[in-house]
Amino acid sequence: MHNAAFAAHGIDAQFELRPIGAEEVPGFFEEARGPDWLGFGVTAPYKQIAMSHLDEIEPGGRQSVL
Repeated sequence: MHNAAFAAHGIDAQFELRPIGAEEVPGFFEEARGPDWLGFGVTAPYKQIAMSHLDEIEPGGRQSVL
């Protein structure tokens, strides 16, 4: 779905599955801050772990993953 939308809108990007373990989350966030990244999604069970690595959380965001 994401890749089809990118292609349809001429966006040079690719959405890929990247399975990682909980111990890899800090390094992943460091890598994702690099210039080659446009963004990423986080799925359960890592949402709470990921929150500690964010620069900002929108109002209500913390409650939505509890």
